[in-house]
Amino acid sequence: MATLSGGEGFLYGILENTSLAYCLSSIAPGIDLVPPIFKTTAYSHIAIGKNHVCAIRGSYYYDHEFGTVDCWEIFETWNKSLSSKQSTLFSDQSISNLVFKKVVSSEGFSCGGVRDGGLICWGPNSSNLGVLGPVDNFTVLALGRASLCGIPNFGELKFWGDIDLLAGHPNGTQYVSLAAGEHHFCGIREENHGIEYLAPSSPNFPFSPKYPIF
Repeated sequence: MATLSGGEGFLYGILENTSLAYCLSSIAPGIDLVPPIFKTTAYSHIAIGKNHVCAIRGSYYYDHEFGTVDCWEIFETWNKSLSSKQSTLFSDQSISNLVFKKVVSSEGFSCGGVRDGGLICWGPNSSNLGVLGPVDNFTVLALGRASLCGIPNFGELKFWGDIDLLAGHPNGTQYVSLAAGEHHFCGIREENHGIEYLAPSSPNFPFSPKYPIF
């Protein structure tokens, strides 16, 4: 495998020698969850949501970093197994005409950085994020269950979604990497590579918001 991304009960990867998408599933072992229409398509990047997949066309080792995106859905069959189909919820003309550098997926939506600049989100739950109009270019994107966080090429961390993770967040902090949980993010600070937890102010949340350094 050249890269891996996981969903709910399944794991997708890109094969190192062919750049073809490949799926492993604990629920449906032995069943290929790549739709027939996409089985011979090479991909450079793949991102899994709860029950959908979006992948950028192009060889994993090809010098060209951009490509159009294909999306498909994973669904449960009558016998409690899994199958896949080309997505109508995550594919439309406005998306198919765009060229992406990176894509991330979550529950009911995907977001990607576009070659001509900016960020776009699509899918049935994408309107809840509030990503409207032109936005910065991003070096890193991470999705929670219903939220999006990104590291722009220049400037401070950007956040969209249903909770204000950045309340009390120190202004001017720069990050080099992000990881997302269901309702929180963690970032690696550029200045000293310390780990910072970006989470709602809740006594039920297990991590301290005091920016520990490991």
